[in-house]
Order: sequence, then structure tokens, then C-alpha cells
Amino acid sequence: MNFISYKVDNSKKLKKMKKEKPSYFKRGGKASVFLYNEQSNGLVHVILKLNDEYLIRTRLFNEYTSIPFDHYINVFFNIRNSNVFIEESLSVYLQVAIEFLEERNGVSIDQKILTNEIFINLTNKFLNNSSVTRLEYIDKIDDIDKELEFVSEKEFKRLIQNDITIEFMTWRFSDFYASANINGKIKLDNSNDEFLVKWLGVFSDVI
Repeated sequence: MNFISYKVDNSKKLKKMKKEKPSYFKRGGKASVFLYNEQSNGLVHVILKLNDEYLIRTRLFNEYTSIPFDHYINVFFNIRNSNVFIEESLSVYLQVAIEFLEERNGVSIDQKILTNEIFINLTNKFLNNSSVTRLEYIDKIDDIDKELEFVSEKEFKRLIQNDITIEFMTWRFSDFYASANINGKIKLDNSNDEFLVKWLGVFSDVI
């Protein structure tokens, strides 16, 4: 599952959504809370239901027929810090989701950029559980994009001593994987819900 990392100015305000009654059939507004579920690791999982409609017309008949449909977006936030992860979707849906979260809870949400320090902290956090299977970075000395696969701990430590900008990394956890890029996009294997929640919680504590 792909997420985009954001920063919220007051994550505790997002808990207001717990009081909202799940909306299964109601329409009218652009979005509503479909599910609110607190996880044991401090994460809160929210599913937002976005109301949209297909507009259909025929070649001979110019008047549109509308067919309602719902689009769902997963959101995770950590009440202990400022991190929010919103499932990647079409830009217009992301904008609706962010506006709903901001307006409904009185908060401000901005996209995060991942720094070298964050990549290093994540790698150190994953050290005993994973291996780096891909590393993309810019060598600032010669301004060249470089890519490496299966980077050892020793090689990684050597590289980060140089003047580089890490742009993308992939970590392998036995049968699962996770990746992140400099623009805050995080990809986690969602074939196992326990893995997804566990390591998204780690991401939220580190970045």
C-alpha cells in the first residue's frame, strides 16, 4: 500500500473524528468518516469515504446521467507525534481528504520531505530485522544519480559519510518489504495487516 507522509500541527485534534458516527449510506458532503480504529501501537486508522459520481451521456443524447459511487482512502496518524500517512490516490481525492481533515478538525496539514537523517534513522531502526535491497542517491561532488542494490551495513555507513543526498531506499523484512522516497512517499507490503500496522508505526515514530 502506498502512503504519502504529512505533518499535522496538532495530531490530538484529529481524535475528534472518534465522535463521528460512521456514515455508510449518507451522501451530500464531499467526505465523511467511514471507520475509526485505534491501534495498540499508538496509531489511529481512519477510513474516509469520499462521495463522487460518474457522469454518463450517449453520443446522441447530450444530457448527463449521474451514477453515485464512493471512493475510500486510508489514513493513519500517531497521537504521540505530528505524523499523518494518507493513502496515495488521485490528486483531486487527496485534496478532498486533506481539506476534510483540516476543516473538520481545525488543523493544518503539510506534506513532508524526508531528509538523509530520516533515512539513516530508519535504517538503524530496521537494522536487526531487514536488509537494504535498493539505494538511490545523488553524489553532490559530481552531481550524478547513483543506484545500488543489496547494500551491506558497512557499505551504507561508508556512503553516508560522503556528501550525498538519499532519494530512495527499499528494505526487505524476510517475506515483506518497505520503501520510501525523499518526497515522503512510503510503500509498505499490505499482504499482511500486522506487518503494515507494525512498521507504519515504526515509520511514524522515526520520521
